[in-house]
Amino acid sequence: MNFFFDNNLPPRLARALSFLSKPDGHTVVPLLDKFERNTPDVDWITTLSQEKNDWVIISGDKNIIRKKHERAAWKESELTAFFLQKGWNNIDFWNMSWKLVKWWPIIVNQATQIQPGTGFLVPLSGNKLTPFFSK
Repeated sequence: MNFFFDNNLPPRLARALSFLSKPDGHTVVPLLDKFERNTPDVDWITTLSQEKNDWVIISGDKNIIRKKHERAAWKESELTAFFLQKGWNNIDFWNMSWKLVKWWPIIVNQATQIQPGTGFLVPLSGNKLTPFFSK
C-alpha cells in the first residue's frame, strides 16, 4: 500500500515511516518527493487518483474537504484519507513522530480493511479512529 503525506506533515517523518514500513510492503511518500511545494491540493489529489496505486492520504489539514472545489476533487478521487485532528500541528516534531508511530499499525490496518474513498480523523490521544466521510 502507498501512503502519501501532504505538506502539513514533516517530510522526514514520512521517509522514516516508509523505512519502517518497507518490510510490510508499504511505502510512505511526502508531497515534496512527488510534487512542487506549492502544488494546489486539487492537483495532487487528482494526480494521485489517476495513478491507481492505492494511495492513502495522511493529512494534517482536514479543511481540505471544506472548500467546494477541493471537496469535489476528494469525492471524485475515491482516495482513502486519515486526517490528524486538532492539536497534532501544535506539538513538536519528536512528539508528533512517536505518536504517529504509535498510531501507524492502527492506520495501516484500517486502510487495508475499508472501502476506498473513506476518511477518518486521528485523535492526538486515544486509540480509536473516528469516521469522517465515506463514499
